[in-house]
Amino acid sequence: MHTILCLGEILWDVYPGRKYLGGAPMNVAVHASKLGCRSYMISAVGRDELGNTAREQLELRGVNCRFVTVTDYPTGTAIVHPELDGDSRFDLPENVAYDQTSLSESDLAAMIRLAPDAVVFGTLAAKRSDTVASSLDRLLAVLPDTERLYDVNIRKQLYDRELVSDLLDRTTILKLNDDEVDTLSFLLFDDVMPADRFARFILDEYPCHTVVVTRGAQGADAYTREAETAIHVDAIPVTVEDTVGAGDAFAAAYLTAWLKTHDVETALQAGNANGAKTASHAGAF
Repeated sequence: MHTILCLGEILWDVYPGRKYLGGAPMNVAVHASKLGCRSYMISAVGRDELGNTAREQLELRGVNCRFVTVTDYPTGTAIVHPELDGDSRFDLPENVAYDQTSLSESDLAAMIRLAPDAVVFGTLAAKRSDTVASSLDRLLAVLPDTERLYDVNIRKQLYDRELVSDLLDRTTILKLNDDEVDTLSFLLFDDVMPADRFARFILDEYPCHTVVVTRGAQGADAYTREAETAIHVDAIPVTVEDTVGAGDAFAAAYLTAWLKTHDVETALQAGNANGAKTASHAGAF
């Protein structure tokens, strides 16, 4: 059984009249557990009903919460506007619990003993909080040989060139969508590039061994150092109910399959299947 650590936001996606537990790294942790991994979440929640319920639901779904701290800050939320597209779909209140995610020396020692197979992280929490950024730095420093999946998940201008480049310097698998290819290619290389050219720049400039680009109804592509052209798999047709969390579901399944097989095409197929399944219903898992 593979062990995966996911560091970042625990929050509730609040829709009109309903709410769902979410947060990109947390969604990955839940899906990884469902797919048979030993999954740990590294984050923080508040001393409130949302925090208590989040921990209960995560434990019920097989996610280990020993590295989820309880703080006096409110549990995070994301106000979702389903009728809108892109960044405008989400409002993210500030000064919430996950911004206080920190790791003690005993936490780091415990993580070393776990010998995880992979660490998953994103951009949002590290940009919002120096505390989170420092925790991620310390975690990656003590696990130098672990697979590191950076799922970009750009939200609300919560990114900058220095941070993205710094995270890429510690990344082995970069996962992003086609819109984020446009954003990052201009951010990092001052030019909006097609995905294949962008991927070659990333593989030349950073230690990533694979760049994975999800394309919604057009499927997904992966670019590696060994293959001269993209490895492509078609999308699985579904009736889309809600795309929130579909990319996280893809990331979890891709990583799980990659750890098992080290075959990129198999991992892409697994990612597409899990992403399609998640998009076919409301909620991230």
